[in-house]
Amino acid sequence: MQQQNFQHSQPYPRVTNNMQPNFAHKPVLALGICQVIDGVLTLIVSAVTIGFGYIGFGVFGLGCGVLFIVTGSFGIASSMMKTNCLIITTMVFAIISTCVGAILCIIGILGVVVNMGESCDTNWYRDTVDDCKRMTNTSIAVHALLLIFSIAEMGFAIPTSIFCCRTVCCGKETSCQPPVYQQQTPMAGGEMVAPNTQFTPGVVQL
Repeated sequence: MQQQNFQHSQPYPRVTNNMQPNFAHKPVLALGICQVIDGVLTLIVSAVTIGFGYIGFGVFGLGCGVLFIVTGSFGIASSMMKTNCLIITTMVFAIISTCVGAILCIIGILGVVVNMGESCDTNWYRDTVDDCKRMTNTSIAVHALLLIFSIAEMGFAIPTSIFCCRTVCCGKETSCQPPVYQQQTPMAGGEMVAPNTQFTPGVVQL
């Protein structure tokens, strides 16, 4: 008994396994732009920090700024392309940015606390007390800005990773095959018998 299959003649949407049409691209795009801006601001403030003599913290801040920009760029790209590869890459970088942002946040808090506790009256390595106070206040402002930028980055990166994970980890599989009709075979007495009673996704039995 021969089974006859033929494809549905009506057009169907072309979907590939590498695409995620249900990806929340609009919020990820907005978050990506915010991350790029946050990264640029982090680079600028970190360069100023190096100018005040905090070389280690400034270099770490520069690295964080570059990471934030890269993460935001991947977010923008994934929101436009909606491919699994870019979405997964964005999720990984967002998670890394969250962890690095937390470290930068801790260092920023320590920098603010240490500078606030510095006494310019007993400071011996600066010329005058006024210079000491000015440098200390500026250093507090710089560390506070990096603290704010690190908190903002975590606020941008965590939702980005959630949107990406919800798509690639919890998303529903999409069948890319067009519907295929299985024609039933007539038997004696006019009874219609399906040649294959097993259900197959994307197959319609007539």
